[in-house]
Amino acid sequence: MKNAKKGKTVSRTNSRRWAAILLVVAIGVLLVACGDVLGEDKADVDRVQIQSMAGSPPTYFAIAHGYLPDQCTTLGRTQQRVAMKTIMVTLYTRSTDDAFCAPVLVPFRERIRLDVRGLSTGQYSVDVNGAVTTLNLMETH
Repeated sequence: MKNAKKGKTVSRTNSRRWAAILLVVAIGVLLVACGDVLGEDKADVDRVQIQSMAGSPPTYFAIAHGYLPDQCTTLGRTQQRVAMKTIMVTLYTRSTDDAFCAPVLVPFRERIRLDVRGLSTGQYSVDVNGAVTTLNLMETH
């Protein structure tokens, strides 16, 4: 009888270990999935312009103008994707949670290289966080 009881105790201990491991893994997955939300927001972009640099093929940039909400917020990463004839650019900000900052608008100008590889020539809309302009694509990579 004692061995059966000991087996149940060992089995219960292993079950608790596995439950703890699964909980830690689940929390890690949730933190990674929420990475865009924690400390990162979309930048407030007022307007966007296109700049091209001569070359073969030319290089294209989106120049985003906007405001950061305070002096503790900085510009972060960008993401690009193409949907039909629109180049969608998302510009993120990073903020520190441990610093106190007065809500003072800080202007910014960010130059973002557009990835136009594989796109056909023609007219495209470039949307940076809701600010839209037109790009006339002459040559591609």
